[in-house]
Amino acid sequence: MSMIFGGFWIIFWLASFGFWCWMLIDCLTRRDEDFASGGQNAKLIWALVIILASLVGALIYLFVIKLSKPSRPSVTS
Repeated sequence: MSMIFGGFWIIFWLASFGFWCWMLIDCLTRRDEDFASGGQNAKLIWALVIILASLVGALIYLFVIKLSKPSRPSVTS
């Protein structure tokens, strides 16, 4: 029984880490204009929230930024 329960926690933490990485990468690649507010430092502030608050910060970022406004691909010329 403990082997199954231990396996659950490993899967949970791996999924949580993957989600955390996904939100951090989304934040760092998102254009500055796509952040609701915060001025020039919005990307830095959100990156710090995700890094310092870990899974909770990633969840907050998901609901406040990612789901509220889809990112547009950055255009490089």
